[in-house]
Amino acid sequence: MRLKGMPLGALLDQASFSALNFGSILVLGATMHPVEFTKYAVMFGIAFLPYTIVSATFGTTLLVFVIKYYQNSSARYMLHLLGFSLFVAILSMILLLPIIHWLVTDLNLREVVSVFAIALALSSFEICRKMSFARGRDLSLMFAAPSGVVLYAVLLYVIISQGRLSAAAAITAMAISLFITTLIYLIFLMPRLTTIDKPTIGNVFYRHIHYGIWPLMGTLGYWSATQGFLLLAAIKLTASDFQSFRALLNLTSAFAVALMVIELVATSRLSSTLLNEGLPNFHSRVRRLYAQGSLPAVAFFAIGSIGLFGVSHYLYPTAAQVEAFILPALVVYQFILAMNKPAAMGLRVIEVTRPFFIGHWLSAIVALACGFFLMQFWGIHGAAVAMVMSAFALTITLALCFAAAEPKSGGVIELGS
Repeated sequence: MRLKGMPLGALLDQASFSALNFGSILVLGATMHPVEFTKYAVMFGIAFLPYTIVSATFGTTLLVFVIKYYQNSSARYMLHLLGFSLFVAILSMILLLPIIHWLVTDLNLREVVSVFAIALALSSFEICRKMSFARGRDLSLMFAAPSGVVLYAVLLYVIISQGRLSAAAAITAMAISLFITTLIYLIFLMPRLTTIDKPTIGNVFYRHIHYGIWPLMGTLGYWSATQGFLLLAAIKLTASDFQSFRALLNLTSAFAVALMVIELVATSRLSSTLLNEGLPNFHSRVRRLYAQGSLPAVAFFAIGSIGLFGVSHYLYPTAAQVEAFILPALVVYQFILAMNKPAAMGLRVIEVTRPFFIGHWLSAIVALACGFFLMQFWGIHGAAVAMVMSAFALTITLALCFAAAEPKSGGVIELGS
């Protein structure tokens, strides 16, 4: 399937979200004391777990279900999902609070409030943002996330200029920005969503949990392979090395901006294709994404790497020796992850979900086990190698599982989903 004319709103939205998430790390990494930055990364990484649970169980699934099952009840459907996401965020943070207290020394009430706030903000933001993609609401995508970035930049500027930059202040500023962004999504979305049918809470919850049990379990593996790995790195590396590694990792995440937009838009389009055309040609359409996208992806990463070297040298002029190995390794890491996108989209649309559990946990085991030993001997360089190995584990698993899920008469082999 060809993706023609990527919507401007989708590009602006994803670029803005990446600027808010990844760009903030670059700014804070250059302005915050290494010890305080490590505290910020630990607090944000733990608060990111509820977001990944909401995204796997409700957000990503929304892209498929709103088209297949809830076109005539999208308003009530989204409100149910918002309620679920906030409940998950609150419950998760209550359970995670002892871990935060263990990892963050001298934890105070302001820091606790900021962590709860960012977890709630990210979870509600995820539902409204994914609904905007699913319904093709270009206006909400054009205005919501960019407005949040501007607000966060203003708040962060005020905090830094007043000399009050801290982990709690930076997280609180992001939470406020995300809450405002979510409100803008709702203002654009609600008048355009349908309310013909009224699905019950039980109907929506059961369908998502039944579909999302393996992605939900796999989410813990995903978090362990990413944020959990970074928590390990924060413990094993020096504060300055961790600050450099985290900042360079987020810098290379710029590659993921266009790829995330393609995945979000393509998932909805693949879902529509499956609904309208059925399964017989579905696998060939997904394989066509590999055939059409591989060469442009190589060119995109090759050209982008040159720009990233310049940006990293400007932001971190004293880290030339680190950049010479770490930056290319992290670019390879992002490229390997990009290669699993078509298989991941295909598996989600045909509702084969166990491979995500297998792939994310295998990736996590590789990242944490290899990372523990490699960082022991090679420090920051070992951390980069471990991430590349974990990306290989995930991408190979998803590709093999999608190839095995061949369609049969009217259905697919579920691989135990």
